[in-house]
Amino acid sequence: MGDDDPRQVDDRQAVDPPRRQDAAAAGAASERDVAAARLGELLDTTVGRLRTIFARYGIAAADAEDILQDSLLSVYQHWQAIRDAEHYLFATVRRRIGILRRQRGAAVMLSLDDEEVERLAPVAAAQEESHRQQDARSLLARLDVRSRQVLLMRYGEQLSMREIAVALATSEAGVRKTASRAVQRLRQYAKALHLGDGAD
Repeated sequence: MGDDDPRQVDDRQAVDPPRRQDAAAAGAASERDVAAARLGELLDTTVGRLRTIFARYGIAAADAEDILQDSLLSVYQHWQAIRDAEHYLFATVRRRIGILRRQRGAAVMLSLDDEEVERLAPVAAAQEESHRQQDARSLLARLDVRSRQVLLMRYGEQLSMREIAVALATSEAGVRKTASRAVQRLRQYAKALHLGDGAD
């Protein structure tokens, strides 16, 4: 067969797609390996300061380990979008410490007797809050990925606009603009679903 034989070209084309897929899979695995290695380096350089933070807030060793693992997982998951991994890690750890402290406060409240709990937190209010959260998740799902990511980092992870800008490698003004537009779209969606009365 000569070089101009169409069957020979077809054979090569039939072999190329799997090679490309293998190369793409190897590239993705390589990126994960690099991210994991850098995550290890990040932990090595920050472990002393992290211990100080946990000690300052009186976080037990088991809770500190859980918080650190969750925070490192968040860094790993957002690795491609984060410009300053160290800053993101510390912000995530601080946020998770705040969540733990609020949960501990709620646990103290739940240890009160039944009558006191009913007086302080009626079941109807809890159900209403559950419905609001479900509605919020439904509305968030309608946003584009970038808007949803900004809102979740701002209101879910309680990061500041500056921290979000650093994490997403963008300007603070851009984050504010994205957040503002996303909130406006959520209000429009809520109004369309007759949820707007309590949306503000």
